[in-house]
Amino acid sequence: MRQDFSDYLGEVMAFDAGLGVIIEMLKDRGELNNTLIVVSGDHGMPGFTHGKCNLYDFGTNVTLAARWPSVIKPGRVVDDMVSLMDLAPTFLDGIGLRNDV
Repeated sequence: MRQDFSDYLGEVMAFDAGLGVIIEMLKDRGELNNTLIVVSGDHGMPGFTHGKCNLYDFGTNVTLAARWPSVIKPGRVVDDMVSLMDLAPTFLDGIGLRNDV
């Protein structure tokens, strides 16, 4: 259990570092404030009771964070249920394409 938790935290740290590199690249190119960044979790930790692949709070309450300064007010918190399938139409709307096909 400790090894699983340690591995999980290592993956989180690696992802965080990679996202930081991407954000710095966007900042250096002057595109950070014009870019929609969406980050989602992976439905809990594997190997933990009521975690990944289970319909308990620990397996369904995952992070979904979005940053798009020209559209999304910083610090906004929404507690609504979200399906990641709903993101595709949002992305299409964001770039001005119709998504009712």
